[in-house]
Amino acid sequence: MEEIYGTVLTENEKMLLVARKLGFTAKRQPDGVTKVQLMLK
Repeated sequence: MEEIYGTVLTENEKMLLVARKLGFTAKRQPDGVTKVQLMLK
């Protein structure tokens, strides 16, 4: 496994904060969601 990723509603600020605190990067998508990603290697 090389990465962990998920999608979060852009309005869900608390979940995005948790993801960032855990080291995930966040990229806003045009459809109202944000992709969060954590590279493991």
